[in-house]
Amino acid sequence: MSIRIEILENNTVELFNDGQEAPFVRQPQWPNGTAWASADEARGWAEMHIEAIEVAEAPFAPVGPGIERKAKPTAEEIAHMESMRADIQARNAAIVPTE
Repeated sequence: MSIRIEILENNTVELFNDGQEAPFVRQPQWPNGTAWASADEARGWAEMHIEAIEVAEAPFAPVGPGIERKAKPTAEEIAHMESMRADIQARNAAIVPTE
């Protein structure tokens, strides 16, 4: 998979899959709402976001300037979350009448 980065005049990040005209990501600022300080900052975030998509072990891109990248959950953490979700659904099903 090849992902193309475009940085618009207002520093909005757009990410495109090869051959597609519509972006699959359009990020006008940092995910936490902070404005991009520059096109270089926006491009740096875009490169980290692509790395997080393409490399299973890569951490997520940061949500704001000066914020560390967050590690993706491990298989064990995902299994634990799914188990907790199933427990909650079972408890909710026992509480909510189905009639």
